[in-house]
Amino acid sequence: MFPWAFPNLPTSKQSNKVSTSSTEYWWVLEHSAYLYNSPGSASNSNHPGVTSGAEGEEDTSKGNKGTRCESTFTLKYKSLDDAIQDKNPSYGEWSLRIYATNDGLGDWDNTIVTTVNNMYQQMLNIIGDPEYDC
Repeated sequence: MFPWAFPNLPTSKQSNKVSTSSTEYWWVLEHSAYLYNSPGSASNSNHPGVTSGAEGEEDTSKGNKGTRCESTFTLKYKSLDDAIQDKNPSYGEWSLRIYATNDGLGDWDNTIVTTVNNMYQQMLNIIGDPEYDC
């Protein structure tokens, strides 16, 4: 694990096995990219003024990394067989996270925030459940 997290743990306790009370199987798909507010250069007409770049790619015209955005789908299965065959998920979650510019150290880009919020609302309209208002 992280040996430096417990600097006072005696050596005799460092090899203790961790017991589990249950076995769970999880599938996680995460995508991370940087979004840029670049009017006139967007390739997606549904989101004018917003382009995306690979993780860590810098927008050299602005000298920053833009707005980092992460989207994650997580599914839980009751058995390894169900997980491998992608059947009968017992729990599911979609997470969307955006940062301020420069990996959270800069200002919020309101165009990006509005665009991501609109994309989020579109996703809820497609797969959302009105009982779980977000």
